[in-house]
Amino acid sequence: MKFYTGYGDAGVTRIGAKKFSKGAYLINALGDLDEFSTVLGIAKLYVKTRRLQQIIKELQNYIYIAESELAGYADKSFNPKFQIRSSDIKTIENYIKILGKNFGNITKFILPSGSPGAVYLQNARAVSRRSERSISKAKEENAGISMQLLKFMNRISTLLFVMALYENKKHNVKEITLGQRL
Repeated sequence: MKFYTGYGDAGVTRIGAKKFSKGAYLINALGDLDEFSTVLGIAKLYVKTRRLQQIIKELQNYIYIAESELAGYADKSFNPKFQIRSSDIKTIENYIKILGKNFGNITKFILPSGSPGAVYLQNARAVSRRSERSISKAKEENAGISMQLLKFMNRISTLLFVMALYENKKHNVKEITLGQRL
């Protein structure tokens, strides 16, 4: 099986029949989502809480749906079978609500620290934020991109923050806050 076409050697790529510079905002957004899914996979290796491992697997599936949706905005002939729905956003908000019940009001900045799983979840949160910014920038270039997709990405970063707190709490690791003396 051949794993390359050589098409991208000239700095261009295709989605469906449409050509794009590899520097196009939409292509950057797709690349950031790809990296985000990979970082989630790394986090899953270090997260010890089975419930969180399952959520990570679900998030990776959502990311592939988001990538497919973005590709559909690039070329209308590419018709993705799935798109991010309002019910998907509700699912993410429900996870935030369930996991967030374990914490009171957060009044200080929490540093990305603690257990390896929590740190990798914080890393995934940062990459998800970059993905959100890339999608927002691509939206400026392509007005068809849905606000629902941006809302979804915003909720995912919040969920990952709460998941990192939850992972530390489940394994009795104290959070370090900004300005705290070690």
